[in-house]
Amino acid sequence: MSDYTIKDIARMAGVSTGTVSRVLNGADNIAPGLYAKTMEVLKSTNYLESKRRVIAGTEPKTRKAMKRICVVTPDMTSAWSGHHLWNEYLHGIENACRAANCRYEVQFASPELSPAEQAESLVSSDGILIKSSFDVPDFMQFLPPELPVVGFGSYNPGMLCPQIAIDNYAVGVVMTEHFLKMGHTRIAFVNHETHHKMFVARERGYVETMRAAGLYDEALLIEHKTYPDREFSPLQSLPDMKPCLSELLRVTPRPTAIVFVNDWAAAGFYQACQARNIAIPDTFSVCGVDNTLSICEILNPSLSSFELPWSKVSEFAAASLIEMIEGIGRHRMNVTSVQYLGGRLVLRDSIKRLDEQRRESMPL
Repeated sequence: MSDYTIKDIARMAGVSTGTVSRVLNGADNIAPGLYAKTMEVLKSTNYLESKRRVIAGTEPKTRKAMKRICVVTPDMTSAWSGHHLWNEYLHGIENACRAANCRYEVQFASPELSPAEQAESLVSSDGILIKSSFDVPDFMQFLPPELPVVGFGSYNPGMLCPQIAIDNYAVGVVMTEHFLKMGHTRIAFVNHETHHKMFVARERGYVETMRAAGLYDEALLIEHKTYPDREFSPLQSLPDMKPCLSELLRVTPRPTAIVFVNDWAAAGFYQACQARNIAIPDTFSVCGVDNTLSICEILNPSLSSFELPWSKVSEFAAASLIEMIEGIGRHRMNVTSVQYLGGRLVLRDSIKRLDEQRRESMPL
């Protein structure tokens, strides 16, 4: 099978990716010279055969073409391609595509393309899956209204399309309520990336649950101010949580339980506690989010964490998109809507009931 992409074809023919897309879609608004150059490269690279394109005048429609969707990640570079979180998303998309005899391709953030060029590179797909981003992707305004689009990940109310999202607010509620049931009243919440919308939603669930219980104390909300990048890659090292630990130790009375916005931050806190000989859960009961097994089960004690349905979110989104492509639920197109999926709390050794927790003096 040919490994050439639309960008490769455009470069070899000396035309834009939009021109290649229009040729592949049989558009009639193409200059004859550009059409001829593009078709020459398409034929010489065997692109038409390998991709099973049906171009007017080049091959007969002998069978129904396999539907193709494009998965777009506006804020994620290709550095995420091997990350466990992205693999979970892909697993769900693959399940939906396999069930519907559909195929997909992934387009990571492409800063070299203008929004209009990126939109033109997508129109040859039957539908678009967009991984939620900090901002509404600029290329969306250039997509034709008849092209089905579905978002997945977290909810962005500015995106005019149906979206399948993690219920991040419920994450904060469930974890905080569990600590309350375990007898904890001094519960801290740590958000080390305040620019992250999913983390902010988890924080809001915590704050409102503590307020409803009459126990909210702003000194127990630890926030590290950060700012979003248009593109970002996964972190390669644990965040430094030593300042966070010092801040929590200064609070009077001290918290007995701590909710972290993800396992990564919780692991950094473990590291800070180990350096000061502070025991978990004897001093602090700790819980993270994501249930990353490579982190949770290696830490000592093993980390309790909220497991999120990443693969189910992307599978629901891909299945919804495929239905729209096939004409089902097309009334949802170009309308902002959201369906939330929840997860579950996985308990391990990092949490104790308050009456079991040793209230010994901590080494400083």
